Amino acid sequence: MTPRDWDNEVGLRILELRKVRSIKQQALAKCLEISSASLSQYEHGQRHFTIEFLVNLADVLGVSISYLITGIEDERLPIDQQTLNSLLMQVEGLQAYINRLRENVRILSGK
Repeated sequence: MTPRDWDNEVGLRILELRKVRSIKQQALAKCLEISSASLSQYEHGQRHFTIEFLVNLADVLGVSISYLITGIEDERLPIDQQTLNSLLMQVEGLQAYINRLRENVRILSGK
């Protein structure tokens, strides 16, 4: 199996998981802190995966890294839409907090 084949297989698995869970591409991308375009590239095997990305993705989707790589089910429970929405709200709150901190630093530093 070539790296390209592997990217395609994992990408299709991500797309399948997202659709089975009725998660919009934009919502998943936001949880992963990437653009929708980047997620689309991953889903279509046009972008190589990093270990860090796979770890984050597995956590967000509630699957193991081994499932993302092999497609073999394991014992972890899938994430439901309500939990995903809750996580998304937390990410948005953290992003707003970080933006406020950055603005305070800018003001205090006189820049």
